[in-house]
Amino acid sequence: GEFDSTGLYWTPLASATIKALTFGTNGFYLDNTTNAQTDASGNGNNFTNNNSVALSTHTPTNTEFLWAPINIGSVASTVPVTSNGNRTILCTGPDNDSEPRMGGNLAFPSSGKWIAGVTVADTGTGKNFGVWTDRSQAIGFGNYGGFACWYVTSAQYMYNSSGTYNPVGAVTTATDDTLWIAVDIDNQKLFFGLYDLSATTITWYAADGGTDGNPSTGANPSEASLDMAGATFGFAGRSSKTYTLVEEADIPFTMPTGFKFLNTTNI
Repeated sequence: GEFDSTGLYWTPLASATIKALTFGTNGFYLDNTTNAQTDASGNGNNFTNNNSVALSTHTPTNTEFLWAPINIGSVASTVPVTSNGNRTILCTGPDNDSEPRMGGNLAFPSSGKWIAGVTVADTGTGKNFGVWTDRSQAIGFGNYGGFACWYVTSAQYMYNSSGTYNPVGAVTTATDDTLWIAVDIDNQKLFFGLYDLSATTITWYAADGGTDGNPSTGANPSEASLDMAGATFGFAGRSSKTYTLVEEADIPFTMPTGFKFLNTTNI
């Protein structure tokens, strides 16, 4: 690294700059391209991987979207707990807790098309994954409004930002399926998606209850005319319910045209 122009902050060098350096006989450069221990300096000074050192796409030069404990709407009797590098979120509060909403470390920029997904993990009632559109509404599930989301009650439902559910009604999910939300900031459209692992298919749901949503073309969104600039993907839960964010490398279907995972590189 090197100090920035102010002389105050130590910042990572770009990879192209690093590769142009001379590392000397005993120098090494771990660029994480192939694995976490291979020396990329050309000297062959490889490390031995003890325990579980692994590659990560969340780095000082590429901050990914993660759950952020400081981005919480209200402090209830219990606050959601994050783990797994802030990819997993767990709400341990009892039934009828105040259901605090928690957002992420990155807000949506004023343009672009962004996508995020979570594992179902369990099908019990009491959790949401969605887009926290109204920051003044700090608590509650999708039926409170201001939170266009997947909502698990007696089954899996989709709620739009006004607090009413999508007419497709209940959707059946299994624990290994993944829930997806694609947001088109430019055209103010939101798409709910369900990836069925057993069928290896992704279904995008339309506002009229159909299954012909198409984020790539912008046709048949789950909700339209929705200003999401500055909003964030969010979570609300109770009764020990959990969601884990899907990593970009693990997306199980072809990325819709024009969409990207939310990270500082793509922003």
